Amino acid sequence: MATNGIKKPGSVLDHSGYLFNVYSKCKEYIVLRAGVLRIRSGPKESDLAVLYIFAVGTEVALLANSKLQIRCRVPHAQEYLFSAGSESEAEAWHDALRASMKAAEIKTRALLEQINSGSTMHKYNYSNSKRSRRFFWVQKDELRWGRAKTDTDSQNVNLKECLGIVYGPMTTTFQRCDHREDPDWACFSLLFTGRTLDLAVAGDLQIHAWLLGLQHLVSQHGVGSMPIMSEGEFYRRKIQYKLMACAHLNGYVLSRFLIMKVKEASSLTRGPGKASRGLGAGALVSGGPLAKPMEVFSLKKEKKDKKREKEGVDPEAAARIETLKSKVLELQATLRRRTAEAEGNEELLQRAKDGKLPSPSASEELSKELQEITLDVLSKRCKALEAQAQQLTESNEQMGPQAKDAGKSERSLKKLQAKLDECELGLASATMVQESGALTASSAATQVAQSRGQELQQRVRELEAQLKNPQEGQAHKAALENKKHDEAIARAEQEKLQLTQKLEALEQEHKRTQDAEKQLLERLSRCQKVQHCAAVQ
Repeated sequence: MATNGIKKPGSVLDHSGYLFNVYSKCKEYIVLRAGVLRIRSGPKESDLAVLYIFAVGTEVALLANSKLQIRCRVPHAQEYLFSAGSESEAEAWHDALRASMKAAEIKTRALLEQINSGSTMHKYNYSNSKRSRRFFWVQKDELRWGRAKTDTDSQNVNLKECLGIVYGPMTTTFQRCDHREDPDWACFSLLFTGRTLDLAVAGDLQIHAWLLGLQHLVSQHGVGSMPIMSEGEFYRRKIQYKLMACAHLNGYVLSRFLIMKVKEASSLTRGPGKASRGLGAGALVSGGPLAKPMEVFSLKKEKKDKKREKEGVDPEAAARIETLKSKVLELQATLRRRTAEAEGNEELLQRAKDGKLPSPSASEELSKELQEITLDVLSKRCKALEAQAQQLTESNEQMGPQAKDAGKSERSLKKLQAKLDECELGLASATMVQESGALTASSAATQVAQSRGQELQQRVRELEAQLKNPQEGQAHKAALENKKHDEAIARAEQEKLQLTQKLEALEQEHKRTQDAEKQLLERLSRCQKVQHCAAVQ
């Protein structure tokens, strides 16, 4: 069973090849990419099953007789038993799966460290869909948030009760926001029984850490069975949200925006002044050549087209073609005759070399012998030509329908071109008549429309200027507010650091004071003992 070589774990393709499924009793194509194992019936077929081996609880075991056992617990319990073609192939699959699981474990550990340390996010309220800035962190099996990590009045939710995570502004809380400030790719929601926790992060790295890290914890402790999102699927969804935002900003839907950008890129690649030619019939694309469009012809139209073609033939060109054809035939006949003579002479020379020719006195016999040799060579040549003619006839019979189709297509294109020319001429003439009548009848109306258009343009410019100034002012105010918030946060963090240092210094001083107090108490107790002994004596 052919397999590709193992690549670096976490690369685009870790491992792929055919394995025999013991449970389904059929050979299946297995693809391992970045911690996701896809089972297909063939290399280009759709997925029959998907196993998230990067999730918690996945077990891979190498059994006897080149068998490989895979058990997954997320999103639900699954077990597969595959049989490889050899022990080395089974070991290669086992090593690839273990390497992929180890790479996923290292990535997950880094994500958990980030969410345990915490970061600032926006929390959207269900009642009024307004957002509030809070500091979120994970502690054991709980997601906590407050104004700061040291806040004693922090709130929390138990991740063991979470049913799943939804990426994007999909919940009712997000949908009710008329002017949401956070982009779609920065939003996600945690689903609980009877409620949701709707959050938005501030950057690419944070959404990556929080979404995938919380998904790992929820799949480990949660009670739901929602589908797991792999790292590749997460990046695909995030890019899709960003493209949708760009499309909506320009007033397009995503599909229209992508088509427009592809056309712009193709025009830049071809250079200015070159129009897009598109894909015609027979163009090679993925999956084979494009099908030719179906066309319907009638016998009457074909006969008319043939008559037109005969009437439109240039007599001088036809005479030249006939002359060239006759010359070609003469040259072919001369070539055949000279070839036959050359082959006869070669045969005669060969016989002379072998000593099979008659005596020099028998000239008639020599000429007869030469004629016979020539006839033999000509007969062989005729047979070869007949074989070639037969092959040409067969090829002509095979190419006949294609030639007819080509002729039909050419005639139909000529007819369509003629109709288009007629339509263009008719439209041009009608347009000229209408324009001439309109110009003669509405010269005064044109002047009035021009003056009115100038007034409207002036009014539009004034409105644009009025609209631009408030927008610039609002943007400036927002930038100043953001700057103030950032400075306040920096100052608060600096003060927090200073207070922490002071607290540590006070603790050290308090410890030294306690030590001194203990020493003084010990001295006092010794002095009292000495005084007591002196009084007794």
